[in-house]
Amino acid sequence: MSDAPVSVDCSNAEADQDSAKVVGESVVESSTDAVGADAALSGKANGRGRGSGREAGRERSKELVVKLFGEERRLGTFPARLHSDLLHLVEMLRRGKLPRLAAERLTAVEAALASPNSLCASVTQLRQQIEVWREGGRRAFDADRYYDGERAVGYTEHNRGPQETLARRALQLCSLSTESLASEEGKTLKKENLLAVDLGCGSGLSTAESLRLPMQMVGTIGIDLSSEMLRSDEWREVASLPAPMAGERLRCDLGQPLPFRAGVFDLAYSISAVHYLVQDSMT
Repeated sequence: MSDAPVSVDCSNAEADQDSAKVVGESVVESSTDAVGADAALSGKANGRGRGSGREAGRERSKELVVKLFGEERRLGTFPARLHSDLLHLVEMLRRGKLPRLAAERLTAVEAALASPNSLCASVTQLRQQIEVWREGGRRAFDADRYYDGERAVGYTEHNRGPQETLARRALQLCSLSTESLASEEGKTLKKENLLAVDLGCGSGLSTAESLRLPMQMVGTIGIDLSSEMLRSDEWREVASLPAPMAGERLRCDLGQPLPFRAGVFDLAYSISAVHYLVQDSMT
């Protein structure tokens, strides 16, 4: 038959599903003989339950195409009954975890990968290939193109709590107090004036936390590569905070020299951005 191959989107790093949604499929008749029971199971796995005499003596195979790191990856042609386990395996390897498959099912997957129709000859090779794709996707990532207005809003809403918590912890590691201290004998404690830079500030969630510090007067400049992130409505709230330079931000590429004098900042911190700076080893 000539329908489109199986295509699965596994590119969402925040997904909690162990397998992804199949959005298309094709069926390729293989020359492998199989018992009728296996053929029947293959039909059920594809939701069609076909049991014609012609198909009953042959195991049905399909090409498996998985979307990883922004591109479609053709893994090979495998028996349909193994597609679910293969998708689970790919997703677990993408997450850097071990597959949760029974020994006999993992053995069947290994045997399928070892066939001439497979891109990778083993689970180990598949893991290595996924890491190659991951690194290629990281190098090709363009934050300014990826984060359009809709994605910027979604990112802000989804990460509000975690970003604020991580920012407070990062500021604590910079030896700044995130808690108010009681003044002695009614005296007002003098706040320390500091200049900070938020590397990869996004929509300003992490920037705002430095401006809310009770014991320091911090002026923070946010820098990010995404224009839509820097135009986010969240910056209106940041700009309204009673702190110097509130809402100041600049579009910069963290992978390039920044347009500031050396030593001008008292502290620098970064939340959920350092992974974009990973470079290939030179050794």
